[in-house]
Amino acid sequence: MPSAKVSFMKLVLTILIIAVVYVGGFYVFLQKLPRSVPVQLPSASYGVVFTGSAKRIETGFDLLQRGWQGDLLLTSLYKDTTVSQINGYDLLTPEQQERVQVDYTAQ
Repeated sequence: MPSAKVSFMKLVLTILIIAVVYVGGFYVFLQKLPRSVPVQLPSASYGVVFTGSAKRIETGFDLLQRGWQGDLLLTSLYKDTTVSQINGYDLLTPEQQERVQVDYTAQ
């Protein structure tokens, strides 16, 4: 009959082997992950900006100013608001302004 010390050492060795295999597998998994995230996002033909914060609309206009080529839909605007009243609209080129659409009917 093996002594308690030998049984304990076998248990520790078994746990150590399992830990090494687990850490090794995790290391191999990490090595297979891509090193960098693609900078270019997938293109979209339309962007939707839900109102509720001025920053949302500014961010949509910023996308147009940085060269995004899609159309931009501003949704849920107050019925008496015109696009030209929105901060930042005047900073867009006429071509960019043509790509801004407004929706007053969203609930």
